[in-house]
Order: sequence, then C-alpha cells, then structure tokens
Amino acid sequence: MCIRLLRSIERKLDRVISLLETIIEKETIMSQATDNLAAAVQRETSVVSSVTALISGLASQIKQTSADPQVQALADQINANSDTLANAVTANTPAAPQGQAGDGQTSATAG
Repeated sequence: MCIRLLRSIERKLDRVISLLETIIEKETIMSQATDNLAAAVQRETSVVSSVTALISGLASQIKQTSADPQVQALADQINANSDTLANAVTANTPAAPQGQAGDGQTSATAG
C-alpha cells in the first residue's frame, strides 16, 4: 500500500515537473519574441526619425529657394506633415518595460 502511494506521488511530481519545464520553455520563447519586437520597434523608430529629418530638411530648402507664398505654404504643410508623423511615432512607441535595457535585452537573466 505504501509503495503504491509513493509511486502515485512520484507520477504526480513527474507531471508537475514536466508542466513546469513546458512553462519555462514557453516563457523563453515569449521573451525572445518580445526582444525581437522591441528591436523591430527601435529600428522602425530610427527609420522614421531619419525620414522626419529628411522631410524637414527638404521643407527648409524649399523655403530658402523660393519667395513665392504658395511654395512657402507648401513647405509649411510639409513641416506639419513631418510633425504629425513624428508625433504619431512618439505616441505609439511603448516605453521599454521595467527590467529591460534600451536594446531590448533584459537586465537580469532568468534561471
């Protein structure tokens, strides 16, 4: 009777261990996916910042080369569009979660 009880407990413990291992594997996969997503957002933010700077630079060049009020208004609209783009990126870029560095890597390793 005692041996059967111990075997039953052992099987249950083996099942719990198996489930914990599965959870750890899935957590690792999710962590890697989150790190990949954070890196992609960072790259996208850099690209958008570069595009915004380019657009603003073009608008400034247009304003400097023409005194035509219509061209000046178009340059102002380019600047407004650039600002809208920059504001949208800023508003929709999440801050790095606590425990993560700016490069998407966790600051402490899970064991």
